Amino acid sequence: MEEKNIAERIKDAFRSNFGYLAVILVSVSYVATSFMTLATTGKSVFQIISDGVLSFVVGVLINRMFETQGVINGDADPRVIRSVEKHAGTVEEIAPYLDELDEWCARKNADALARGRRTYLSRYGLRYKDYFTEDGTPLTYVPAETKNRKERRAEWWRLKHFEHAVNIKITRLSAGILISDTGNPNDPYFLGRSKQEYRSQSARRDVWSKLILAALFGYYSLSLLTDFSVANLLWTILQLAVFLLMGALKMEQSYMYVTDEYRDRVDKKTNILRMFQAENRKENGNAE
Repeated sequence: MEEKNIAERIKDAFRSNFGYLAVILVSVSYVATSFMTLATTGKSVFQIISDGVLSFVVGVLINRMFETQGVINGDADPRVIRSVEKHAGTVEEIAPYLDELDEWCARKNADALARGRRTYLSRYGLRYKDYFTEDGTPLTYVPAETKNRKERRAEWWRLKHFEHAVNIKITRLSAGILISDTGNPNDPYFLGRSKQEYRSQSARRDVWSKLILAALFGYYSLSLLTDFSVANLLWTILQLAVFLLMGALKMEQSYMYVTDEYRDRVDKKTNILRMFQAENRKENGNAE
């Protein structure tokens, strides 16, 4: 228990002083320019790529490991654990009538789509009932023929917004989305990114940032003013310090994602399932 407390104190201290640590690293790098200078290596593009491969691989690996650790730390957060347990408990409670969830979701999807279309049309002074039936089926709209330019423009203007309303997209609820860890980033039922979606997007950003750094570290090298023999060592240490700093930032981002966005995603799913549970009990008299 004591070790865990120490680890927690170290983690909290790092998180609280991250900005100061970054300033220290930048300051040390600046002071280092007093006895060393940044010079181009004179290497060809092929040599830069060859020398930058290792730097790229190390940078990506460090970031991915830090990110994994951040997700692990987030999963262990008591707030996340409570949210996941609450969601699991809710799924277990509605298990007796889970087969009705998809039908309920279909009704909610239809209501949400109608609400989205109605809101869009009203924004332009158009009435929903002039373009859609009560069950949400689009009516056939043909612009009226007229020789008056102003009226003709108004007709095509209405047609444009009608087509936009028809093509409005929403996140469609389903039993699979609500009881598992998948989602679709569209309104109004966007639940937040799943862990797989978050890490996939994060990985793509990491690759580009590390490619740029690898190219820079391959193109430049340190040249000591006194031709000091440990220049390469210092340059490698500087690279590693930059990678570690970026990795630590990635770990913090991953941790914040799990404790904020992912936890909020789980809570939203739980709330929607609770709404289904309440409506089901009201309509069918299902017991607890």
